[in-house]
Amino acid sequence: MKIKQNQNDLLTSGSAVSRRLVAVIDLGSNSVRLVIYDCASPHPVPFFNEKVIAGLAQGIEQSGQLSPEGVDLAMAAMKRFSQLCKRLGVEHVSVLATAAVREAGNGPAFVTEIEETCGFSIEIISGEREALLSAMGVLAANPKADGLVGDIGGGSLDVIELKDGKAGRFATLPLGTIRLPEHVGYDRKKARARADKLIGDVSWLGELQGRSFYPVGGAWRALGRTAMVQASYPLEIIDNYVIDRAYATDIARLVSSQSAASLKTMSSIPKRRSETVPFAALVLDRLLKAARPERVVFSAASMREGALYEYLNLLNDDHDPLLDSCRDLAAKAGRDVVGKEQLADWMAPLFREDDPATPALRKAAAYLSNISWMDHPEYRADMSYLKILQAPFIGLRHFDRAFLAIAIYTRYEGEGGAGIARKLLSGDAQKSAAVLGLALRLAHGIGAGQPDAAMRTSLSLSKDTLTLTLPRDDALYSETAFSSRLKKLAALMGRSPAFDYS
Repeated sequence: MKIKQNQNDLLTSGSAVSRRLVAVIDLGSNSVRLVIYDCASPHPVPFFNEKVIAGLAQGIEQSGQLSPEGVDLAMAAMKRFSQLCKRLGVEHVSVLATAAVREAGNGPAFVTEIEETCGFSIEIISGEREALLSAMGVLAANPKADGLVGDIGGGSLDVIELKDGKAGRFATLPLGTIRLPEHVGYDRKKARARADKLIGDVSWLGELQGRSFYPVGGAWRALGRTAMVQASYPLEIIDNYVIDRAYATDIARLVSSQSAASLKTMSSIPKRRSETVPFAALVLDRLLKAARPERVVFSAASMREGALYEYLNLLNDDHDPLLDSCRDLAAKAGRDVVGKEQLADWMAPLFREDDPATPALRKAAAYLSNISWMDHPEYRADMSYLKILQAPFIGLRHFDRAFLAIAIYTRYEGEGGAGIARKLLSGDAQKSAAVLGLALRLAHGIGAGQPDAAMRTSLSLSKDTLTLTLPRDDALYSETAFSSRLKKLAALMGRSPAFDYS
């Protein structure tokens, strides 16, 4: 659906002009969700997100029809979503209807009514396309993902193999969080037997042993948050949260054995999911048993991101979530990122080949090195730390978030804080991040944040000395202007500082 922008209707007329807004509506079996993304940069970020639990699939096992109450709730939500998209000047809206609408007898009539009332063009996607879009969503966040994607909704479970950055074999199973318990009368023993039978029929799952499993869907994200709580994990970001199969199995079995009343007392599980999450946990347990992955990598990206990246044509070999997101965050901070890549090469002599500060992390840190220039000087360290650690991007490893947060915290002279990030890094990695931060601080001190000034100098490291070589007879490169920064960096590396001239 394309919507003509009406400047008089914009809710935020001043800021919306500089944005490129694209929306995806997931007309799902359990929920109806609108996500509007700001796509002005190569790394889209959520601009607005709203969900309504409509329960379209409630009772579909017995009636073969969409729930009347669910239809009313979904229709009201779609009318609101249509108005929001128009008022915000959204460029394009993709509306995807999944298993419940696809299979219900009254699904086509429901779709026609929405299209006529709201002006949307709705795609009723097949199980194959649903699986493909879920895989594309995971690949958008993690282009090197390898293993199995599992996307559980209210009506179905889609499993898709990922290999060499592409989707492969797939299957769609009637094991959704609404459909499965309704089919077995909420009998968990029967649900387990049915899950084992249907999952067992997917013969190729056994070939994925030792690879990664990427769970997608709100019910499984709730299990991921439960795993975080049980482990006292310090960072409350579900995307790219990684656990091993044994712990994932323990969490799945813990939750699948709880009553709905017990689950309502758990802060990690939304109360509205207390009836269905045990069945999602049960399906996860049986799927892990069949596929035997080495690790479980929770993904915040899903079918919606797959549809978005398909529309934007952003799925390509050059996509790098780490560098794209850091470059975007730096650009939004209002400072030029041109030339910052060169600083990564300038700092290279400080790091051994197997150093935690990889070339990619050095480049990402260089992009971010001026991120808090508009903040009050007394709070720049803390502000930059939180901006990076909690950035709303998908595809960033938790290690990368923590490493970059400490590096830029140190670049802004932060000391003694950054507790959450430190819990995620080894002592060696923390030191490496601090060295990176102090090196960036030195580079920015040389030329007031202009990379080309630092590039006329060079760093060299010997057993005992850290040497900064400066151009001879150039007033810009006065030792006294940045000697304290070199001294601090050298001290952290266990060297003596020295100047040389060329």
